[in-house]
Order: sequence, then structure tokens, then C-alpha cells
Amino acid sequence: MKTPYNIEDIGVRTVISTQPAQQAIKLKIALSESGIPFFSYPLIYTKTVKPNKTIQTALHNLNNFSLVIFTSKNGVISFFKLFSFYNKPFPSNIETAVIGKGTAEALKKYGIIPTYINPGETSADFLTYLKKFVIQPNKKILLVQGNLAPESLNESLSKASNVQRINVYETILSQDIDTRLLSKIKNNNYGLLVFSSPSAFINFKNHFLKLINQPEKPIRIISIGRTTTKYIKENYPYPVEIFTAPEPGTEGLKNEIINYFKKLEP
Repeated sequence: MKTPYNIEDIGVRTVISTQPAQQAIKLKIALSESGIPFFSYPLIYTKTVKPNKTIQTALHNLNNFSLVIFTSKNGVISFFKLFSFYNKPFPSNIETAVIGKGTAEALKKYGIIPTYINPGETSADFLTYLKKFVIQPNKKILLVQGNLAPESLNESLSKASNVQRINVYETILSQDIDTRLLSKIKNNNYGLLVFSSPSAFINFKNHFLKLINQPEKPIRIISIGRTTTKYIKENYPYPVEIFTAPEPGTEGLKNEIINYFKKLEP
């Protein structure tokens, strides 16, 4: 695997981000004044799907929906990339609901102020919020997600309203395995690993546990939020030292990383 950094530079004060490249760049810039060495090891990437008949029909007849729900920034970006082919504005009469502030900001870039913004942090919080404040039996809802999103949100909302799900992007697990980097982690010669999704952790776990039988020490992780933290704790078979960003997003990750390294100072 060709990497944009020198593996030998990685040490106990180093941040290793497993985020997609664009997210990692934002975090690197945010940490630039801290002096903390930062290396990117993307374990997932996303791409907009080629629209099938279901997606084409939904976008062509978008006016038939009264609410569009977005559960990620990637969903917003890929939705509007596909919708742009129809060369018409997003209908002003359609309400929108987003999972959090990051997704809300992504939607605003397309000139749309979200009608509903989830005040919580997780998909479970979002479901509770939608059922309590948003969903009505007469609403026809378009749920915009990616291929790896579970069916739980769709299934639960479908009990209360008319919901159609479309997957507008794919999350693809990188097959590049950097054994030298993984050896650094195995030998505890690194600072922190950054994870911003369960998908990236799935890929890391598969690569890492193939390299070793059992780690001698817990791996150290900064997680972007409670959903990712919960997944890691429930799906990693060995002890893990995990810190969760108090606020999901680049700023929350930056603050948690800086606080961690400050505690190590003599």
C-alpha cells in the first residue's frame, strides 16, 4: 500500500485517522496548531450509486412526498448529486428532517433549511424524536440512506407512516492492508486511533486480528459519537480504551484528542 507519510514517524503521540480522506483532511487542519502528528489511514470510502428504477422514480416524482429524511452528510451529498440530473429545484412544500447538526449544515449548502433537526446524537435518539414530533400517519416519507444503514429506522417508521427508503450511496471497505502500520499498533507504538463510523471499525478489526492472535494491550480509540462507541464496545472481543467526542463532528474529535494528550504531559 502506498502511504502519504513515513511509517517510521509514527509514535506514542501520533493520531492515526481511519476516516475517509475528506473527513481526515478536515480533522488534520483542525489539529494543525496543536503540533500533534497526524496520519491518515482511510479504511472506508463512499461513492454515489448508479440510480436504479426505484431511485429514478422517487426523484422524478419527489412532489409526491411530504417529508424527506436524511441520516448522514453523505446521504445529502449523493441525493443532490442524483437529483441535479432532473434540473429542477427541490420542492419548497416538502419538509426535511436530519439526524444532527453536521447533516443540517450539509443540507444548508444546497439552500435548504431543515424543518426538523434531531437534538440527540444517535440513530436511536433520532427515531424517538421523529416518532414524537415529526411522523404523522398521513405523511408520505422518503428515507435517504446508504447501503450499510440498518433497516431498523425504516421498519420502525413504516409502522406509523408510509415510508420509502432509497440508498443513494455505497460505503466500500478498503482492501489496502498496511501491515507495517498495524504492527505499530500491535506493538503499542502509536497514540490514538480515530473512528467516525462502525464500518471503518469493522474493516480495522478484520485486518488487525488477522495480523495477531490477541493484542497484549487494549487499543486506544477516539470515537466520533455514542453510536460508534457502542458498536466498538459490543463487537471487539478484547479490552479497549475508548474516548468519545462530547459533540459529534470534527470539532468534538479535535477537542477530545487535545484533552487526551494534555493529560499525558508531565
